[in-house]
Amino acid sequence: MQRRTLLAIGTGIALVWLTRWSEDFALEHLYPPASHGSPVLGSITLSLLIALPFVLPGLCTGWIAQRNGMLLGFLTGLVGALTFSILFMALGLSADHALHQLRPSNALIWFWGEGPALMLTSATAGAAGEMLRSNNRWRGP
Repeated sequence: MQRRTLLAIGTGIALVWLTRWSEDFALEHLYPPASHGSPVLGSITLSLLIALPFVLPGLCTGWIAQRNGMLLGFLTGLVGALTFSILFMALGLSADHALHQLRPSNALIWFWGEGPALMLTSATAGAAGEMLRSNNRWRGP
């Protein structure tokens, strides 16, 4: 593999971890009924934080790689979902896994619950990132 490809996949996986963890953290601290600020601002923030883990890793992977964005975005979603479900369950860093540490069945349930959606959206975002980085214009169907 090329160095750029490995850098793209590594960056995407790190973004999966970071965005998933920040989403869990934000859900605990910014949930609109619990916050004393504006419920509209809290709702907007939560909506963005829920969408970021699905789009940002694949988009950055496709942007960095410049080629094969869809395939690399899919791989980023697959490896990111697997490692997030296993590592964060084992370390207890996620609210999803905090009560169920060291139970492999819970990691598999989380992976099959969110992994396919993460793989699909990361593949689509990877293709979009590749297209945004290229100089080609979309000509339509």
